[in-house]
Amino acid sequence: MKQIIPVKGMGCAKCKARVENALNAIAGVNEAHVSLENAQAIVDYDPAETSLEKMREEVEKAGYQLMVEEAK
Repeated sequence: MKQIIPVKGMGCAKCKARVENALNAIAGVNEAHVSLENAQAIVDYDPAETSLEKMREEVEKAGYQLMVEEAK
């Protein structure tokens, strides 16, 4: 499943990398790309292995906000 999820709190390339690394480290996430310019993450994941809530928690631990209620 592929989702586009807004991200809040990013201000630089290091922020983008932290969010991307946090998402890609989650079991069940096949691939995550983060756009600093669009303030969003495009995540390809297996919903049988992980959830948007788990992704939100991991990104929050990295210091950012994944706006899962606004996911498309």
